Amino acid sequence: MNLSVYAIVDSNYTAENHPEEWSIPTVYNASHELWLEYIKKSEYVITDSFHGMCFALIYQKPFIVIQNTKRGNTRFETIVRWLGLEELIVNDVTEIPNVLKAGIVPKYKNINLLLNDKIAECKEMLHEVLTLNPKRNAALDSYDILSNENLQYENLSKQIMEVDKKWFDATRPLFFSEERQNEELTRIDKLYWEQTRELHKQIAVLGEQLQKIDKSYWDITRSLFSSLENQEREFAKLREDYAEQLEKLIEENEKIKDELNGKKNRTNIWKHFLAKFLKK
Repeated sequence: MNLSVYAIVDSNYTAENHPEEWSIPTVYNASHELWLEYIKKSEYVITDSFHGMCFALIYQKPFIVIQNTKRGNTRFETIVRWLGLEELIVNDVTEIPNVLKAGIVPKYKNINLLLNDKIAECKEMLHEVLTLNPKRNAALDSYDILSNENLQYENLSKQIMEVDKKWFDATRPLFFSEERQNEELTRIDKLYWEQTRELHKQIAVLGEQLQKIDKSYWDITRSLFSSLENQEREFAKLREDYAEQLEKLIEENEKIKDELNGKKNRTNIWKHFLAKFLKK
């Protein structure tokens, strides 16, 4: 087709997170005016945007629609089927060349007749709604259906409130009569004792559990104390053995000292005797 190609992306697309995905010049952050200007001055529109398709129709441009499940396919299909443009909607970009080669373009002469009738109907509906005309005889639309549902809801709510009021008026004397009060007190008293009995059962069970825990605690403690007593007895025995051995060592040491002193005295005697002998 020898046309310059440009991509106009959504406002949440940026050059950083979506660099020219299609290897063609891409327009980021386009204003509404610039977006419309590109469509108005274009020779051909390929879009996956519902509003892009609508403005292509308004500006009477040849176009192809790529189905986009994220944007909702139903509204695309409704428009193209109503206008007889099913051949201009594709499931994937790979199908675009086939549409271009086939030379399929919207026949705006027929399309404008359908659009003008719908535009006139919409204007009339808006006029009647905005002027609150109560005599409207047109077929019910979604606005009418919602209005009727709201009215039914309000009527049902009023009926429920009336039933509640009648029930309260009928039961109020029962609640405030002496006999009813006594019955209510008896019921509450019975409920109280049932709950108290249940609590006492739970307390008894907890008490048994605490006794088991307490017994386990004392068994463990007693075992520890028994172990400590055994350790103390063994330590005392070791101290006694140590004292006995130490006493024996002291006695042996004293004996050795005495023997050494005796040998020393004998040596001195011999030295004295030899000294006298040598002098003679």
